[in-house]
Amino acid sequence: MSDAPELRPLQQAELDAKGVRELAADLEALAVVHEVRVKQRARAMSDEGQLALRSALAALEDGELTGVQILYTFDGRRWLDTLIATAAGTRLVRNPVPGAPA
Repeated sequence: MSDAPELRPLQQAELDAKGVRELAADLEALAVVHEVRVKQRARAMSDEGQLALRSALAALEDGELTGVQILYTFDGRRWLDTLIATAAGTRLVRNPVPGAPA
């Protein structure tokens, strides 16, 4: 047995436009959104954007952004969702933030 920490579960899903809108509604209704970061180009790092959650997700859907990261608290835990534009829609990668206070 190793003393190395276990990797936290990573969740992935493919979302269509309706799924992205439902995610936005769920986050607005049920979570506390702390930060929204946007990625405009494939080779650029994400920056904390001035966009609100819905505006960032609409820009992602319209092809103006390549990715959006959302840091939020839900049910007493912090989560980081990364949404990446793909040819088929949007890939969602959800990861709990280890050791982060709610």
